[in-house]
Amino acid sequence: ELETNIKKAFEFSPYVLLEKAVTGRELEVSVYQYGDDIVATVPGEIVCPKGFYDYQEKYSKTSQTITHVVAPNVSTDIAQKLQKTCRQVFQLLKLKNLSRIDFFLEKSGAFYLNEINTFPGLTPISLFPQMLKNHGHDFSKYLVESINKDLKNSKRE
Repeated sequence: ELETNIKKAFEFSPYVLLEKAVTGRELEVSVYQYGDDIVATVPGEIVCPKGFYDYQEKYSKTSQTITHVVAPNVSTDIAQKLQKTCRQVFQLLKLKNLSRIDFFLEKSGAFYLNEINTFPGLTPISLFPQMLKNHGHDFSKYLVESINKDLKNSKRE
């Protein structure tokens, strides 16, 4: 029925997006400019016991979701491939300052880029600041330096 339903979808729009269903873990990598470097942290992971990370699970005080700043049981090889991919994506898409890049990781080791969040959460429970800290950078200092750098560059322009 796939072909029939794809044709039917084109009746509503000249553009149709097809996505492969991926069963696996969702990993997140914080990517940011630090001086002249593009830093990609080791992958983190959010594990939602209810199976779906909805608004309530994300923000409720009764959330059962577990946040891992470093995703457990991810091989060094996979982590390094994800980090390399993140740095490439950051450069190719001309991203600036900070972003969080999310992937799906299958048991086979194959991974798929899921989304790029160019303004990731910055709350105390958000992974971005926690991952930056885990990588050895002070988040407050990072923000001040980034703002000052952008102010300096805007004055030149």
